[in-house]
Amino acid sequence: MNGIEWVSPAAGWLLVLAAPVVALHFYRGRKRTVEVPCLALWERVLATEVAGSGLRALSNLLPLALCLAALVGLAGAAGAPRPAPAAERPPRSWAILLDTSLSMRARDVENGDRWSEAVARVRALLAALPARDRVLLVSCGTAVRAVGPHPPQTERIASFLAGLAPGGVGAPLERALSIARELLPDLDAAEIVLVSDGAGMSGLDAFLRAPRRWFVCVGSRSDHLGLLGAGVDRRWGSRRGLVFARVRNYGKYPRETLVTIRGGDQGDAVLNSRKVAFPAGAEVDVTLEIPPDAGERLVVELGDPDFFAEDRRAWVALQPFRRPRVLVVAHGAPDPFLASTLSALREALDVEGSGTVTPERYEAARGKGSPGDITVFDGTSPSAPPTSGNYLFLGSEGEHVPVRLSGRVEKPVVWKWGGDAAIFRPIAVDALRIGVARVAQPGAEERALIECPQGALALFGDREELHYAWVGFRLADSNFPLLVAFPLFVKGLFGWFAGRREWAFDECYAVGSPIAPRAALPQGVSEVTVVDESDATRRWRVPVTRRSFEFWGADRPGFYRIEAGRTGWRTGVNLASASESDLAPRRDLAKPPPLPAREPEPGEAGRWSLWLACGAAAALLAEWFVSHRSAG
Repeated sequence: MNGIEWVSPAAGWLLVLAAPVVALHFYRGRKRTVEVPCLALWERVLATEVAGSGLRALSNLLPLALCLAALVGLAGAAGAPRPAPAAERPPRSWAILLDTSLSMRARDVENGDRWSEAVARVRALLAALPARDRVLLVSCGTAVRAVGPHPPQTERIASFLAGLAPGGVGAPLERALSIARELLPDLDAAEIVLVSDGAGMSGLDAFLRAPRRWFVCVGSRSDHLGLLGAGVDRRWGSRRGLVFARVRNYGKYPRETLVTIRGGDQGDAVLNSRKVAFPAGAEVDVTLEIPPDAGERLVVELGDPDFFAEDRRAWVALQPFRRPRVLVVAHGAPDPFLASTLSALREALDVEGSGTVTPERYEAARGKGSPGDITVFDGTSPSAPPTSGNYLFLGSEGEHVPVRLSGRVEKPVVWKWGGDAAIFRPIAVDALRIGVARVAQPGAEERALIECPQGALALFGDREELHYAWVGFRLADSNFPLLVAFPLFVKGLFGWFAGRREWAFDECYAVGSPIAPRAALPQGVSEVTVVDESDATRRWRVPVTRRSFEFWGADRPGFYRIEAGRTGWRTGVNLASASESDLAPRRDLAKPPPLPAREPEPGEAGRWSLWLACGAAAALLAEWFVSHRSAG
C-alpha cells in the first residue's frame, strides 16, 4: 500500500467540535456548594472520597475520551478514506507463455492437476495488472497459438485461456518466443513470464539469464513409472503374437508392478499379465504373448496408478488375422520343391483358396478379379504388365516381367547377397550353384538379393501397389531348393507380401508425430477422415495428395481411426516421450514476477467509511454506558 488518501478532506473541520465537547465535559463536572445541618457525618464521607480521588479523576476522563474517539471516527467516515493509488508509471507490455504439453496433466498439486494451477496463476497475474498494460498470451505446446496484445482483463484473453487444454509433446520455448516477437515488436523491453513445470523444456536456463524473464513453476513430484513405447509382432498367417513394451522408472527407489495387456472384442479382457521389477532410474523391456482371440485393439497398462495417467497406458492396433491365398501359375504341375515348401507353410496359408493353374486359366481368372493374394509364376510369365498385387517370378523372362533383363550367363559366380534386407536377413547363399540364369539390372525402386559380376540374379521391387520378387533361374537349374535358404526365402517373402498388403499404417505412433500411410492408398481416394475413438467430436478431414497424406493432429493418446470411403484402418497413439514423462519440476529455477501495486477498488472508500462509522457508534454506546453507571 502506498498510504491513504481522503475523498472528502473537508470533513476534517468536524474535529473543531472537540473544543465544545471538552468544555461541556468540564462544566458538567465542576463542584457545587451544599449546606448541611450536621458536619460530623460528612467529615467521615469526605475522608473516604479523598482516598479514591485519583481513580475517580481517571474515571471522569474516560467518557471524554470516548466522546472524542467517536468524533474522530465520524470525521474519518465523512472524509471517505481509501488506499492511495500507486505512482503513475508508463504502460508495460507483458508476454505470458503458458505450457500446454501433456506433462501439465500430472495430478500432483493440492487442488487438481498442474494445468488447473497454471491457469489459476495466469488469471491471478492478469487480475493484478493495470488496465493500461498490454498482454500477449502464447500457448507453448505442439501447436503454438497466441492472442493479443490486449488489455489484461479483456474478454478475448479470457476466452482464449478458457479454450486451451494440455496436449502434445514438448514445449518449444524458442518457437513460442519467435511468434511472440512477431506479434510484440518491443518484446526485448517487455516482461516475459513462463508458466510451466519445466519438464523436458530445453533452453530454460538461457531464457532466465536475460533481463525481465520470469518463471512460475507448477508441480511437485517426479517419482513414477512411464511407458516409453509399445509394439506388436504377429507374423502373417499366425494367430498368436508378441507385445513389446518399454518402461522407465523415474523414481529414486526400485519398484515392482503388474504389466497387463487388455484386448478382446470389447477391449477390456485381460489377455496376459506379469509382475515386473523396475530398478531405480532404469529402463526395462517387457515382452508378453497374446492369444489368438486378442482382438484388434490392445492396451498395455501398468498397475498401481500414480499421479500421471498419460504414460501409464499404451495403445496398439493389431491388424486383423488373415491367411493369404497363393496361386501358382505353371505349365502342368509346379516344381516339386516349391510344392513341398508351400505344403510346409499350409498352416499359415489359405489352403482352400490356393492352388495351381495354367497361364490360360490364370488370365481368365484375372479378368474376373484378383485370383489370389500372392501369385507365383513358376517358369511362366504374365501376358500383360502387372500393375498391382504381390508376385514371385521364378525363372520368368517374358517381356511383361517388371524387371530390366540384360542378358544370360552360365554358371554365374555368386559374390554378394542382400543379407541386410528384411526378406534375406537370416539367409546365406554362399553355397548356391546355378547352371544357367538370366541377369537383370536393378532400377530405382528395386533392390538386388543375389548378385554376380554381370548383374542381379534375384531382386525385389516395390512400386505403389505392385510388390514383386524375381529370381532369374529355374529351381531345377540350381541347388537353391536343396539349401536351407530356400524355404526361409519363401517364408520371408510371403511375410513381406502380407505386410505390404494389410499393414497400411504402423500399429502405433507417438503423440506429435504425423500419421501417414506406409503404402499408397487405393485409387480414387481424395480425402480421408481421421477420428479420435475416445471422443467422436474430434474429427478431421485430411486431403490426399498422390495417394498419401500426413495428419499432425494426434495430440492425445488413444486409438484413432482412418476412414477412406468403405475402407478403414485403426492405429494407436502413445505419449512415447522420455523427456515428457520426466515430470521433475524445475523448482530450482523458479523466479516469480514482481506484481505491481494493487489499484484501489471503486467501492473501497465506502467500506472504510462504514467501518469508521461503526467504530464511532460503538464509542458513543460505551460513553453512555460509563456515564449511566457513574450517575447510578
